[in-house]
Amino acid sequence: MIVVYITVFSLSLLSLIYLKNSSGSRLKQIIKKLSKQDIYDDLNKFTSRIGTEKKLTLFYIKKLTALFITVMAGSLVCIVMEAAFSDGSVIKDTNRISRDDYNGDDKVISIWAQDERSKEKVKLDLTVQKRKYDRSALESMCDEAQGLLPEIIKGENISLDEIIFDLDAVRSIEGFPFDIEYRSYDPVILGSDGKINKENILKREGYEGGIPVNIAATFKYEDFRRELSLYVRVFYYEDKEDATFEDGLREEIKKAEESTKCDESLVLPINIDGTPVSYKEEDSHETILVFILTLVVGALIYKRDDQELKTKVKLRNEQMLSDYPGIINKFAIFYGAGMTTKGIMLKLCRDYEQKREKGLQIRYAYEELLRTRQRMEEGMGELSAYEDYGKRCQIHKYRQLVNLMEQTVSKGRSDIGLLLEEEARAAFTEKKNRAREMGEKAGTRLLVPMFLMLAVVLIIIIMPAMVAFNM
Repeated sequence: MIVVYITVFSLSLLSLIYLKNSSGSRLKQIIKKLSKQDIYDDLNKFTSRIGTEKKLTLFYIKKLTALFITVMAGSLVCIVMEAAFSDGSVIKDTNRISRDDYNGDDKVISIWAQDERSKEKVKLDLTVQKRKYDRSALESMCDEAQGLLPEIIKGENISLDEIIFDLDAVRSIEGFPFDIEYRSYDPVILGSDGKINKENILKREGYEGGIPVNIAATFKYEDFRRELSLYVRVFYYEDKEDATFEDGLREEIKKAEESTKCDESLVLPINIDGTPVSYKEEDSHETILVFILTLVVGALIYKRDDQELKTKVKLRNEQMLSDYPGIINKFAIFYGAGMTTKGIMLKLCRDYEQKREKGLQIRYAYEELLRTRQRMEEGMGELSAYEDYGKRCQIHKYRQLVNLMEQTVSKGRSDIGLLLEEEARAAFTEKKNRAREMGEKAGTRLLVPMFLMLAVVLIIIIMPAMVAFNM
């Protein structure tokens, strides 16, 4: 898998480099294939000094950059994890598993074994024991350990010939692999755990000169046993069916484990009854999960910008609907005062520009009016500019406004002033209704925290009562 991760990382890096350094028509063609018409339309709704084509290119460059960086980061993590796992591989030379040293631990591993003829695969959970000592080494170490034991076991006592304190019946000696067991031949006086029974000492005749006790210390390691006799003097002191491939394989591995327990490595059998056997470690799925998670996160980041754009368009439309009553009201007032449609539009633009200089935030309905004025200055006809204004707004109310503006230009109806006033009243009514709906939604959203606060209050009230009741 590490090859896959390296390939993905390299492709992502090359793509990112190409994306950052390419500005030709080829990149625009790629972005055009990736882009959707609704994204283009949404970007076109926002005014900018650069054209919509350029905005679309920058938009997708941003998305692709985030995607490639995410995939590169995830792939790099997977590469590091794979490298770490490969360094810790337990199978060496295709069929050799290293044991832990004498003072190490038994290892539990999972491997796959495959019959190279039938291609049958078997999963094996093995326990590879730590390295064992051979007989001669045990004999030598036991001699040394037995020489040290009398000095260790005496504990706080001066010597084994004058035992007045409990013996230190250690179960092992540091640096030696033996387990030590004790057996007292006079447990009434001295227990196998090294503790002195003082009350029983007084019952023995001649206890003043000490009571001799024989202790047998047995050194054990696997099937190795050796007994050491210690003589101390205690004083009173005040104070099966048909075998399958798996069965045969397990049996051979058991034999190999037994025969190589003193060696540095466990050598797995390479054939069972003349059938070659191969081994492979069980695949680790951590890197695959990380890689899949990387792709998912990259896809989510790639789609995030689309969702953010949709959210911005939604907020834009809500803002334009909020500004519509004011625009239609101003239009009705100025038209009633005798101003022309173009004059009204130019005045609205001038007033908005003055407010923008004083720090007013962008109002998209007025920004579209500025674009309409620019189109007219560039030579577009007045009616065509108004129609283009309605198309860019893409809101039904503004199409109604454009329809009224076109009628005022053409002078097709004499009661246009009344229509403007009716439209202004209807717009303010809708604004009040919309504000009421938003208030109701806000109240509904507040129910969740209110219920949470109610639950907290109930807990504060009930818990002390329950504690007092239990007491």
